[in-house]
Amino acid sequence: MAVAGQVASEPGHPGVVVDPAVPAPAAGLLRANEDLLARLWSGEAARRSGRRLLAAALWPVLALTVLLLLVARPGPLVTGLVAAPAGAGLYGAARSAARRGRVRAAARRYDGRYLLPPEFDGPALALVGRARRAVRTVLSSRVGADGLLDDVRDRIALPAEEWEVARILAALSALRAEHAALVADGTTPEVRAAAEPLERALRRAEAAVAARVEALERYAGHVAGAERAYAARAQIEGLRDLIPRYEELVAASAGCAGAAGRIDAFAAEAGRLEAALRAGADPAPEAFRHLDGRGDGPAPPGEAACRRKGAAGTP
Repeated sequence: MAVAGQVASEPGHPGVVVDPAVPAPAAGLLRANEDLLARLWSGEAARRSGRRLLAAALWPVLALTVLLLLVARPGPLVTGLVAAPAGAGLYGAARSAARRGRVRAAARRYDGRYLLPPEFDGPALALVGRARRAVRTVLSSRVGADGLLDDVRDRIALPAEEWEVARILAALSALRAEHAALVADGTTPEVRAAAEPLERALRRAEAAVAARVEALERYAGHVAGAERAYAARAQIEGLRDLIPRYEELVAASAGCAGAAGRIDAFAAEAGRLEAALRAGADPAPEAFRHLDGRGDGPAPPGEAACRRKGAAGTP
């Protein structure tokens, strides 16, 4: 569960790098409170301490005010309106203070065994992020979890590799910053001659660490490839399990061609019957033409009889 004050992880942001020898509960507390640790590291927490002392001094005044209100008007409405917000504020402040106290205690106890992003310059921070991503790729892999890799070895060796890379890069960043500050105001030829070998040493150190990170990335790349192959194998095995059902379906559909021929013969016979019935039937409109009153159709049976009698001279 995220602790209040936690800095959200971002792609490429390594967060707090902790020595893997630090106990897991303390390491988790340090990683979850990067913002507070950064303030402690930069001295901001010390500047805020005065404000916190002032706030702490105001709490007794608030408590006394609440007490006076309760004595003057001890009704339940006043008690609820005053005591509830005050109690909630006291509870929240107590929890926040307790968290800060735990973080400070862990920071003091494990000083030098964790590193913060501000302790790295830009190139070093990028290398730390790459190392962390490589380590996480391996440690979160399914091939490792299923025992296809030496998971015990990786869970011990890889965090140690990440810590060692970060530790060297923090020292490199600090030395690089000091070196840049010394030569920032311009140099004489003598100073440049002295600084150039040191700058080459810094570049060699960075190249060595970068090669170590690239080795971690190669390992992670092979693990990612094995992960894809492992997933593909699982898919193929799933398809192979369906083969009997496919075979049953093919066998059941084998007689469909003969059945289609028989059904076509039935259809042809029905077509011939339909044609014969249509040829022998009177046109349907002729039987109903007299109903439209135009007199050019067949007369109704009674009217036709009367016409025949009139033609024979019958009164």
